[in-house]
Amino acid sequence: MREAYLELTDVWSDIPVCRVLAEKLTSDDAAYKRLDVTQLVKHILGLKFGRKIDKVRLVYLYYDSIGYEAGEHREEILRFQELISKDQIRFIPITVQEYLVRAVRYCRSEHKNYVDYLTERYL
Repeated sequence: MREAYLELTDVWSDIPVCRVLAEKLTSDDAAYKRLDVTQLVKHILGLKFGRKIDKVRLVYLYYDSIGYEAGEHREEILRFQELISKDQIRFIPITVQEYLVRAVRYCRSEHKNYVDYLTERYL
């Protein structure tokens, strides 16, 4: 993370845990290998611009897989979620697979062709 983000003093007051994380990210000491935490923190800053933190919700959509790397990614997602929850940030990770199951359940009757296409392609 670039130092310029840390110089924005008024944006960090209600998210001190994210501020500490951002400081670690500038020194590349945050210990995230699979999850782009820098980008997620930037998204949090953008989402909260002009809003109170309790109005911010960050949804993280990702394609889950099998294997060691995917397991590391899931672990990092949970670690990040737990960390930023201390700042009252609502972080909602959802897999593409979960999203499509919900689409089938809630949207298939109205958008059958598109939902069928998505499920055939990604499930």
